[in-house]
Amino acid sequence: MRRICLLALVCLFCAGAHGQRCDVAKDARGRVVTICVMYYAQIMPQTTGMGGPSHREITYLGSEFFGFPIWQDGTIQIGSRQIRCSLAYNLMSDELLVKLQNSETIQKVTPEAFTIGSNRFVWDGTKGKGNRYYLVLNDGPTRLLKTFKCQLKAAVTNNGYTNSKEEEFDGHYEIQEQYYIKKGSAAPESVYLTRKSVLAALGDQAEKVLHELPRRKLTEEQVIQALSHYNSPAQ
Repeated sequence: MRRICLLALVCLFCAGAHGQRCDVAKDARGRVVTICVMYYAQIMPQTTGMGGPSHREITYLGSEFFGFPIWQDGTIQIGSRQIRCSLAYNLMSDELLVKLQNSETIQKVTPEAFTIGSNRFVWDGTKGKGNRYYLVLNDGPTRLLKTFKCQLKAAVTNNGYTNSKEEEFDGHYEIQEQYYIKKGSAAPESVYLTRKSVLAALGDQAEKVLHELPRRKLTEEQVIQALSHYNSPAQ
């Protein structure tokens, strides 16, 4: 039977219709894991008739939340107010949970913006793009944004062998990143971290950053540097 040494048990974060409850922790190797205990009623072929409740523990690599621990200090923006609180950002549901200072009550909120540590997220409900939170990667009128999509990939068993990212787990959380360029008040435009995609998104002023993007494939830092030059006043 698999054993995981929990070094930093963090927080009970979900309870499903079938009695599932999950906690996010770190194992002995420092990996973030999600441990779920599923409770269910089971009929046992005993002489006494009905059997008692039973449960099964399942463990996934990673979690559906942004960062670790899942509860982190930050702020939410409501109008012009910045409110300090503890936040847990669920990447799978794109929902934000908060606990206000001196309170253990968990609330689901939809602020205009929020921060977790040094990371700032803004809400965008542009028509046709859906409502979502974007991580802001640079300042200025033209910004590079990033969103996260999280999926739970269950392990697949084939003839007794487990096809999983880590064999000792029942599955893993896969987080995909998508980048956008937002110019002023326009809707964010999806881009790839390639020279061609970034220049196309910048449109008729793309020549301002031609020399800032020397390669076909770019890093996040290279695009941020190019946009810093793009946002600077013309000399």
